[in-house]
Amino acid sequence: MKALVFVLLFSFFSIGASGQITRLTFTIGVGPATNRVSGDDPTAKSIIENWRGQRSTAFNMQLLADFAELQTSGVNLQTGISFTGYSKGDVFDGLPSATGIVKQRYRAAYTWVGVPVRFVYKFSWNRFVPQVFAGISGQYMLGDSNVAVEQEIYSNNGDLIQTTRQRLDLQRNRLQLWGDLGAAAAYRLELFPSLGLQLSATYSTQFSRVWQSSLNESISHWQFAFGLIYFVKE
Repeated sequence: MKALVFVLLFSFFSIGASGQITRLTFTIGVGPATNRVSGDDPTAKSIIENWRGQRSTAFNMQLLADFAELQTSGVNLQTGISFTGYSKGDVFDGLPSATGIVKQRYRAAYTWVGVPVRFVYKFSWNRFVPQVFAGISGQYMLGDSNVAVEQEIYSNNGDLIQTTRQRLDLQRNRLQLWGDLGAAAAYRLELFPSLGLQLSATYSTQFSRVWQSSLNESISHWQFAFGLIYFVKE
């Protein structure tokens, strides 16, 4: 797995150094996410139970480049750099205690930087360019990613006494592999022919695990994104 991610990184910088860029695309998007979790120890089971039915969200930014040397019969190879953020948190559950009520929840906040490598097939209808794509992405999980348990302690009168937040001791898999599948529609502006706009929908799923621990978690998410295209040479 690590070797594959390093190959993706090396391929991106090698192509960027030697290839002729024809277009650059910057996209920013957000969408719903789901996580698949399992585990046998008490901490893992508690997290799974608290996360059941709770919504999660993913955020993504990408800078993608197309290269002239990699274009053949409508299909071209596209690569770049991406940043992805993921968050999930359950509602506070009230638990009785000697002092009053203890409300507890688990919160997840993960971030990655990565290198997507995609095969893109483009149709051309004058200035309107629909496209479909599929590929893989090597992602590096950043150091602030964590699962934390938050507690709010209230008195019997309902007054907030104390708030605590503690990270769980989970060892993350730094290098992770994802798969991407999606479609986009681009439009080249008539007044500014070197610029274009793009709308895209992407489904990404994780092939590897998030953690090296008893909490077995993998994530999938949608991204509905808006993009700006700069045609360097077409």
